[in-house]
Amino acid sequence: MKNKKQITLMVSVFLFGLIISFLSCEEADKEQAKLTISNQSGRVLQYTTWNGTRFNSENSSYNLYYGDKAKNDVEPGTAYIYFTVGYEKVRTQDLITLKKDEEKIFYIYDSTRVIKTTNNESCTLSEL
Repeated sequence: MKNKKQITLMVSVFLFGLIISFLSCEEADKEQAKLTISNQSGRVLQYTTWNGTRFNSENSSYNLYYGDKAKNDVEPGTAYIYFTVGYEKVRTQDLITLKKDEEKIFYIYDSTRVIKTTNNESCTLSEL
């Protein structure tokens, strides 16, 4: 009876080890990139997202003030940066593409061209 318990325990430990090993390999295989959004404009950027990932500064839960940078691990892909300025929801005019293991910094200036999401009108950030 004692041998049967020992065998059951050894099999259980072995299976547990296999599961942990499998899960850690899957996490390691997950494709990642790093995106930093840097606000160099005179505007406060609110609710900033890229490809479904939210970007917050260390000082605020949803604002990026002048000089703030927000960095996140993201899944590689191509998307616009979306944010709100005052009551205006906008996105960048340019698509931002990130490949696996790529690190990119996107600077937002007063001269950055944005598209108003309500009417697709193009303007610079300072024109909002």
